[in-house]
Amino acid sequence: MSKKVLKAERHLNFPEGFRCRFIISSSEKEITHSHEYYEIFLTQTSNIIHSANGQTVTLQKGELVFVRPDDEHNYSSLKPYNFINIAFSREIAEELFAYMGDALDLDYLLNSPFPPSAKLFRFERLDLEQKLYNLNNLPYNDATKRRLFCK
Repeated sequence: MSKKVLKAERHLNFPEGFRCRFIISSSEKEITHSHEYYEIFLTQTSNIIHSANGQTVTLQKGELVFVRPDDEHNYSSLKPYNFINIAFSREIAEELFAYMGDALDLDYLLNSPFPPSAKLFRFERLDLEQKLYNLNNLPYNDATKRRLFCK
């Protein structure tokens, strides 16, 4: 069975090169997949089971997970779950890596066996959620503004 690879042309908005989605479990197919792009997701509920690269962890509310293009992953739960997903192009990722420079442990971020994650404090989670809501509310006809805000 060949692995499912999600294509950038179907899952990102162009010319911006990203898409932000608010995910509820009832809308997800829960299939193992990889991407042609990067993804960060922020959990809004607890007990989300994240399987990737042959390992499984249970995520709690407020965890921020960085998924690389070649990570084979899926998420599931025994209960309904919510998270915010921002998928972005390799180009945007490369620009951000260059901008962050030595402040970013790029080797860990790109080469750890399991997608790296961080548990956010409540105020950090709420701040990021608000920024992602604001991103989604920007006018779709202003790609430049949306791309800058995304970065």
